[in-house]
Amino acid sequence: MAGNLMIQSIDTDNRIFAKFSDKYLPRHARHGELYVVGGILYIFDEFDTSGSGKWLPLTAEKEVFTYEVVAASVEWNIPVEFTTTNLQIVVYDVNDKVYPHPYTYDVQYGNVKISFENPVAGKAYLVIDKADTDTSAFGVAIAKLTSDLSSEITRATDTETTIQNDVSALSAALDTEVSRALTVEGTLQTNINVEKLRIDAILDASSADADTFKEIVDLVNSVDTTNDNTFAGYVLSNNDRSTAIELSVSNEISRATTAEGILQTNINLEGTTRSSEISNVTSLLTAEIVRATEVEADIQTSILNTQTSITNETSARIEAVNAIQQNVINEASTRLSVDEAIQSSLETETNRAIAAEENITTLVNNETTRATTVENILGERLTTEISDREQAISTKQDVLVSGMNIKTVNGQIIVGSGDVDLNTDLVLNGKHLEYTNIDGVKQSINLSNYCLFEDTIEAVDATPVVVDTLTMASIRSAEYTFTCSAGGYKYHCFKVSLIHNDSDAFITVYGEVGISNGTISTTTSDGVISVIFTPSVMDGVEIKFNKHVMSNSKVLSGDLNLGSGTIDINAGGTNIDLNK
Repeated sequence: MAGNLMIQSIDTDNRIFAKFSDKYLPRHARHGELYVVGGILYIFDEFDTSGSGKWLPLTAEKEVFTYEVVAASVEWNIPVEFTTTNLQIVVYDVNDKVYPHPYTYDVQYGNVKISFENPVAGKAYLVIDKADTDTSAFGVAIAKLTSDLSSEITRATDTETTIQNDVSALSAALDTEVSRALTVEGTLQTNINVEKLRIDAILDASSADADTFKEIVDLVNSVDTTNDNTFAGYVLSNNDRSTAIELSVSNEISRATTAEGILQTNINLEGTTRSSEISNVTSLLTAEIVRATEVEADIQTSILNTQTSITNETSARIEAVNAIQQNVINEASTRLSVDEAIQSSLETETNRAIAAEENITTLVNNETTRATTVENILGERLTTEISDREQAISTKQDVLVSGMNIKTVNGQIIVGSGDVDLNTDLVLNGKHLEYTNIDGVKQSINLSNYCLFEDTIEAVDATPVVVDTLTMASIRSAEYTFTCSAGGYKYHCFKVSLIHNDSDAFITVYGEVGISNGTISTTTSDGVISVIFTPSVMDGVEIKFNKHVMSNSKVLSGDLNLGSGTIDINAGGTNIDLNK
């Protein structure tokens, strides 16, 4: 069984390897592996039901001949000593790169001619099947015999043509000589006729009957005695010239006859020789044809046997390659299923990523809106705070003069040491201390100037936020307790001690418990200390704190009273120290 097999594509899965170092193929290999051993390409696959792979040759063994051209030329003539119908040629230029431009080649006996559009120098690699070189000696002998026979036929034909040309030339020369001789004879005959007519005219002019030469002479003498000598001389010279012409014609005829005889002899000899040579060549040719026919019959028998082997081998290889192709198809189908699953997963992941990106974009936009809102609120609060502080600073008394800008209690100066006894009842109402002064007027003191019981501030992102401000002129030191929470689970509690020296503020953080959500720092500007909380997380921090302060002055009924000492307010026999 014979057939054609076409493999349109092969997925090698990185299984193509270089030349195998050993002369034997490996016993164990993966299906689809390719190796080159001894110039033959093999593939490993399962060709039967044994369950084990086998090696199958995919190509015939190749042999490469190299031909180098040093001087650039548009035509390379490469002498070869092999015959093949399957020749592959690869041309490299002087830079050892494959020649990229088109070229043609012609294969003849003993020569391969490569033609280029422009002069080229480099190397040509001639690749043929090793089988062609194995039988090349016999093929070369047959080709050489055919070439020699063709050369001998060409030589004999050329020789016959030369002889024919020589015969034609001799025939032409003979014809020319005959024509020339005839022309000369015609000219002589014409001259003789002219002279004859002249003599006849002379005789016709005479009334005498002159039949003999003597009578003619006598007649001439009687008619023209003046010119008789001249005429006699003419007759004698004419006779001599006629005799010379006749002798020349006779000699020319004899020479031409002799030459024609020699030519005919030569022609006969050459014909005999050529006939003998042609007969010998014909005999040799006949013998060679008989021998070549016998050899060709043997070759034909060998070819038929080889074709039978090739047909059987081709059938086996086609079956094996069909098995390979089926394995390749199965592998391709499996990989296609895997690729489709991967593609489906990829599309799902892509859709999820797109949805997540859209969700992130929405969250970012919402967070941007929220942060912008908070920033606007903080900006407004900061503006209000700055305005309030500027107003408070503008009302501050820089210089205190007793009895002038420091108020008294019942006309008594409170600056200095000692106690001011106020007989009144005190009531703590939230952050305010309420009492009735000695004049019977109800008063209220905001104790937040001395201790901030509790306040809450929210930090929305990692932006630092001011949680409290202190006026250096009023507050000398403060103590804070902070509780911070982020995301509903990150809780952080710590204490902060603060003091200043009228120009710089100093803090100490201690007693930390929980997971840190940020850090505390301070800044000073124009006598105001800002306590700043910097978040370390992005999901928002809720800050709660309380504060205890030590002031530079005492405040009573909302009035600032500078100095040291205590104000003892008798409230049911209880002393309240406002310095706490």
